[in-house]
Amino acid sequence: MRKTSCRLLVALLAARSLAAASDDSAQKYFYEDVLTPFFALDRAAGLHRPQRPDSDAAPFSAAKPANGYRVFLVGGSIASEFGLNPRSLEEALAQVLPGRKVEVVNVGMPGYDSFRERPIAEEVLGYEPDLIVLLTGHNESTARRPVPGWRLRLASWLAPLRFVAAPAAPAPPGPEDDGARLRGVEENLRAMLSAARRRGVTMAVAVPAVNYRDNPARFSPEKNDERFRLGWEAYLAGDCSVAREAWTPPTGAWSLFYGARCAEKAGRRDEARRLYLEATDSGWQGCPRRCRELIRAVAKENGALVADVDAAFRRAAPGVLPGLDMFADTMHWHPERNALVTLEFLRALEAAPPAGWDKTRARALAASWARAKPDPVAGARTTFKYALRELSTWPQELNWLAVAYLERIHAVAPSWFDDPEATVARLKAEMESRGREWNAPPIDKGAFDRHYAEVRLRLKAE
Repeated sequence: MRKTSCRLLVALLAARSLAAASDDSAQKYFYEDVLTPFFALDRAAGLHRPQRPDSDAAPFSAAKPANGYRVFLVGGSIASEFGLNPRSLEEALAQVLPGRKVEVVNVGMPGYDSFRERPIAEEVLGYEPDLIVLLTGHNESTARRPVPGWRLRLASWLAPLRFVAAPAAPAPPGPEDDGARLRGVEENLRAMLSAARRRGVTMAVAVPAVNYRDNPARFSPEKNDERFRLGWEAYLAGDCSVAREAWTPPTGAWSLFYGARCAEKAGRRDEARRLYLEATDSGWQGCPRRCRELIRAVAKENGALVADVDAAFRRAAPGVLPGLDMFADTMHWHPERNALVTLEFLRALEAAPPAGWDKTRARALAASWARAKPDPVAGARTTFKYALRELSTWPQELNWLAVAYLERIHAVAPSWFDDPEATVARLKAEMESRGREWNAPPIDKGAFDRHYAEVRLRLKAE
């Protein structure tokens, strides 16, 4: 009886651990692939080849060139896109290190958190890196941590017997343990920095950047709060003074966010900035302030180079804080903003420049790239893709983040809403013609129309 009870308990644990995987491919991507090395040595070709199908990493030589400067980009989708976008770190380093053969290996994996990034960082230390660039903090989730290999094997064995429940449909996210998230980030960051320090490898850690200005909470329980409702009716009527009174003290993330909108319209920039920051910090949207401060402090304490990407975006923001004019969604910056991030890493490297660093070239590159003017319509293309993802994930809910995305798109390209299906087809073709994947679900016309109606309602309040 005791053995049977133990086996049932283990089976339940296995099923619970795997519930986060929405399908077989997600299970493999998030839970199985992470148990194997990222690279395998091809002895015949003399190359280390990536083993993960969804990786953007290119094979690299097992024998490092004598004048080589080898860099690994580690992180989630932020790191992956940083390596793929124009004005990349590889392009910049090749200019400021003219006498060296620069190779940047992109091991960023979309959706990976610090628990999945840590073994990658520890593995690449064995491939003679000169620099490891870490962009972490955005994907932490206590519900989606890696699963021990024995549980995966057990769940696979039990699946035909239907011990493992079918995955549930996505639901609006519930509360998570933010303290556990922070502890996880700190534990893994310290481990990665310690391993790099023992091997004598320089590590540059990014303080993550966040979209503050156009990043309302998707959902909030305050929608049923009477004070919020009174303030919201006043806001839609264009009466920010009544809204501000109703939302003092704030009822939650939405009153903070739209209170910031009111303050910004009235020209109270400091108040708007404070409220946007509080709205972002009220949940775990990307990497909130307590997460960014932790990453900055731990990196400095352990002697890493710190690239304060968040500060760089805030300095460059055309408005009170960075928004969808700089970001495609809550955390992914527009490809045209890649130069800003690359230059921040170059600034960090200047504190400990590698051999062959050309200061004159570095200054000229910074001056040239700083003059680049982003195209707002190009940025809206990517935001449209993220809006479709939001609408597909929660089609029955009024998703206030999706509304914010559509508001921004309407501001720069209102004609796209005349025929949304044709717009999606055109944007998909344009992106694929540039060799990039569209990676967005088909348009859900009902959800799209419902959210666009909300956009028109809110535009009247502007």
